[in-house]
Parts: sequence; structure tokens; C-alpha cells
Amino acid sequence: MDAVIVSLLVVAVICYACYKRKFSVAVYGIATIDLFLRISNFIIWHYFKGTQSDFFAKMPGSIYALIDKYLNGFFFEVLVFAYIVMAACFLFYTAMSFFKTK
Repeated sequence: MDAVIVSLLVVAVICYACYKRKFSVAVYGIATIDLFLRISNFIIWHYFKGTQSDFFAKMPGSIYALIDKYLNGFFFEVLVFAYIVMAACFLFYTAMSFFKTK
């Protein structure tokens, strides 16, 4: 179930990026989803104990963890490479906006 929800979110972000015709929209959207999963995973493991942690235990820790859990072989390599490219693009866009002069 977690793979379906995250996959639908990623597809929605990519469709919205195609509508806007900007690659940066897809990069920021996927990075936002990944950061949300990482932050929620941190909060769950550090602040929820007992029955609450059992409820949230099925939530993936990141997009990479989701890819690693459900895929292997060639598709795993392709999606991990795409994930790394998206992360590098996110770092590039973030650095460019940080160093942008007006």
C-alpha cells in the first residue's frame, strides 16, 4: 500500500511538471516528497513509542527505501540512478538559488 501511495504522488508531481513544462517543478516535487518521508520517519522513530510506532511502522523511510524494498535487478539500478540524478539536480537548483545575485 505504501508503494502505491508514494508512486501516485510521484506520478502526480511528474504530470504537474509536464503541465507546467518545467523540469525544476518535478525536481522540487520529488525532493519534497522524499524530505517529507525522511522527516516523518525521524519523528516516528524518535517520538512515538509502543502502539503508535506499530501503526506507522509500514511507512517507508525515503523514496530510496521504497525502491530498495520492492525492486531488484535492472529496474532497481535504473530507478536508483534516476533518483540520484534528481537529487543532484535538486542540489544544483538549491545552490543556484542560494548563490543567485540580484
